[in-house]
Amino acid sequence: MPQRYAFKAMEEVSMLGQLQSPHIVKYIDSFLTGKKVAIVMEYCPNGDLEKFLIKQSELKKPLTED
Repeated sequence: MPQRYAFKAMEEVSMLGQLQSPHIVKYIDSFLTGKKVAIVMEYCPNGDLEKFLIKQSELKKPLTED
């Protein structure tokens, strides 16, 4: 990623750090490593949303509104 884009991404990441909700994975830190942006987030022991949705789809279990 060109360095100018990495700096733009860091601006967006700083906004991520301001979000607080029990429904949003907690932002911990971010840094540039070469031309890449690294974002440190809270550990999710049950996996990520994508894996959950794929599993639900395979089981043919629709999501409840809750």
